[in-house]
Amino acid sequence: MEENNDTKELRIDTICLLRAVMKISSALNDIDTIALNKKYYKYKFKKLSSQWVDLIMTHTSELMKSLADDDSDMLMDIYKSMEESCSKIHIENDDKTAIILFYVKLKSSLWDIDQMKEMRNTFYPTFLHQISGEVIEQLNKQYKDILLMTDDDGKGVDYLIDYYNDFGQKIMFYAED
Repeated sequence: MEENNDTKELRIDTICLLRAVMKISSALNDIDTIALNKKYYKYKFKKLSSQWVDLIMTHTSELMKSLADDDSDMLMDIYKSMEESCSKIHIENDDKTAIILFYVKLKSSLWDIDQMKEMRNTFYPTFLHQISGEVIEQLNKQYKDILLMTDDDGKGVDYLIDYYNDFGQKIMFYAED
């Protein structure tokens, strides 16, 4: 039985949303690193990112729990792959690397949400886009100089965002039956 185009779009949108949530979940590790050191965890960024963590934890815990109940091994494999994909990224020091990775993961998650067609304007994608967008905006204001840094090969934030977008599409995609 062939599925109709609306059903296909909903499934693609679901994959995009799941990718965004997985990236946001991974970004929680980076904000933990930033918050532990406290050197960069201050001012308006601290306030917004603290609120972001609380809201993300509240709104994604049920979704992550249901995904884990469905197939915890697959979920852990995807999560591990996302974490490992960034393990060799290092720009100047651990603190600055964490800020850059946090930014990259949030930007990439918004890119996934922007790829959605049918469900883009529903509550959950809109909510994630809004609260993550506010943190991104503050990062751009407060840590612009850090976000302009590049690694030893001259690769910067834009390269990393593209890499993370591509990587996400390779590990979580819609395959027609």
